[in-house]
Amino acid sequence: MSPKNSVRFAIFNAVYSYIGKAVSSVFTALAFVLIVRSLSVTDYGRYTFYINGVFFVAILLDLGMAELILRYAPQHLEEGNISTVKWMFKKSVLLISGACAGAILLSFIIMRFLPGLTSRLQLNKVLPFIIIFGWMRIIMLILGNVLNAFFKQSYRITCEIAISAVRLFFIYLLIKRGMDVWFLIVLFGALDLIMIAAFYAKIGAMFKSVSAKAGRDIFGKMRWFALNEYLYRLFWFFTDNRFDLYLVGLILGLTPAGYFAFAAGIVNLLIDWSPGLIIRPVLAPLFVQKYAAAKDISMIQNIFQLHNKFLIFLTLPIFAAIAVIIDKVIIYILDPKYLASLNVFFIFLGSMFLVNILIPLRNVIAMIERPDISNITNIVAIPKILLILWLAGSMGIIGVASIYALSLAAIILINVVLIKKEVELAFPWKSFFKIAGNSLVMAAVLFSLRPLIVNRINLFLILICGMGVYILAAYLNKAFDDRERALFNRAFKVKLWYF
Repeated sequence: MSPKNSVRFAIFNAVYSYIGKAVSSVFTALAFVLIVRSLSVTDYGRYTFYINGVFFVAILLDLGMAELILRYAPQHLEEGNISTVKWMFKKSVLLISGACAGAILLSFIIMRFLPGLTSRLQLNKVLPFIIIFGWMRIIMLILGNVLNAFFKQSYRITCEIAISAVRLFFIYLLIKRGMDVWFLIVLFGALDLIMIAAFYAKIGAMFKSVSAKAGRDIFGKMRWFALNEYLYRLFWFFTDNRFDLYLVGLILGLTPAGYFAFAAGIVNLLIDWSPGLIIRPVLAPLFVQKYAAAKDISMIQNIFQLHNKFLIFLTLPIFAAIAVIIDKVIIYILDPKYLASLNVFFIFLGSMFLVNILIPLRNVIAMIERPDISNITNIVAIPKILLILWLAGSMGIIGVASIYALSLAAIILINVVLIKKEVELAFPWKSFFKIAGNSLVMAAVLFSLRPLIVNRINLFLILICGMGVYILAAYLNKAFDDRERALFNRAFKVKLWYF
């Protein structure tokens, strides 16, 4: 595939990924609304404990394999070594499955000798099942990254949309029947298993006539990369607000944890919808293939800037709109009982912006094979945890959220300083300021219309109005140059991008 066509193909897949994610996100958002409206604050805190347990187990069992495949599979496919990709896949599944078996054995030991701890964290008797669900989650991620390496995003996204719709339907049935929150977690695990089967059916067909083999030199290089990535992901959990939730639950109790989880849950949901995060599995293979084929760092710099522009263009107006009307969203869509977590939400909203800044930097770190840079930044977790343990009792959940935001700012600063020692990267500040100006215009219009929001219909109509104002402002005050607009329009095969 020629460089021009591969860039166009990647952008097409990026846009398709975002549209597909937007569709599946509608189902995910409806499920979130259904859950928070149906559960008490305390039960929602317990539900989030379970979800975060699965999330942590997935990190614990990852062993760096998911990121390794995302980084090296595109390179070996570019070089025609599909047998190496199959070897990577088989090795990853075997290693993770072995780690899962060991973790299950350890869980029985913990429940036997530390029953007080597992009871406090609401994990008594369910810990082995959470480990199995976490194993399924990481296997699904690995399969998804293999599909991304083959540029089969359309198949992956179609499966995700279907599963999201089915999940929403069964969540409604379980809640209507008054089932315990644990059954929601079991539902997620069952649907993950179906997704694994669907992904493997596609990948198995591509690998069917290929033998799995790789050289010793490749194994050593990948082992170093995987180890650093594993340490990064493992310790990143301790910098993440999901871990902070456990600290809040242990120090302040389940009800404050429920308020904390609600604010963090909305923002984490928005992060999952972030275009930067959605298109990373699409752009990361492009980063790697371009660098492996030409070793042209200037091309990487151009893609880095375009990624940042695209990310900020789509996310900053969302931040601004949510900041202006979040209280109305809580009252008319979610549940007024969560208005007590409004200040925490604003802190997390700022944190979400910092996470989006970090995403393009992660692509560059993978490309230059310096995952140790990410590991260095994780040192921030130590002072963060110490500050939370010291101040959570006196400052409450607002203090915990503030410490989390400060830790993210420190992580980004360290990443930028260390990456610049390897690659000179420039952020498109002029475009950022234009996008910020357009977002402020939209926010001002939304703020003036706030008194008219008296029901859900008005809320949606005013949001649509704000969206229209932003599109008009972006059209008049363009953040992308002629070359970038032409690149997007070639990918769309129709002239749509006027911004």
